[in-house]
Amino acid sequence: MCIRFGAFLLAALCPLCAAAQPATADSLAGKLKSGDTVYVLDSASREITGVFGKVSDSTLTLMVNGELREYALADIRQVTRRGGDPLWNGILVGALIGGVGSGTASQNVALGISGAILYGGVGAVIDKLIDGRVLVYRAARQTSIAIVPLVDRNRRGVRVSVRF
Repeated sequence: MCIRFGAFLLAALCPLCAAAQPATADSLAGKLKSGDTVYVLDSASREITGVFGKVSDSTLTLMVNGELREYALADIRQVTRRGGDPLWNGILVGALIGGVGSGTASQNVALGISGAILYGGVGAVIDKLIDGRVLVYRAARQTSIAIVPLVDRNRRGVRVSVRF
């Protein structure tokens, strides 16, 4: 019974990680505030880390290495920010695992409580070490096909590139 209750509690209090719906450029300003550390992935798959300044219809302004830089939204694949994973869920998961595991193995309530406290602390440390990021913007996927002729003195051919 104790195991079933612990499993039920774990399932009820730890929501499934559903994929976040990406924001549009219009709502990007509402999801970020000035001073947030953001990670921008551009169309060349380079990650740029900076401090959010402002967003307009066509550009995103960041403070990168002490300089204000503007990036065209057309060149940005996604924007994430720090945060998103609260510390309490690591404590809760650790406490449930420690309390249920220690309490059922020994049939001793005091041992179950001490296991919950110990493993709750372990869960908090693990949760603190995780660098959580929240997706705040993702550009619409673009599919492209490029066909380039390759002509050389010794070779002739075609290079085909498909991007999706």
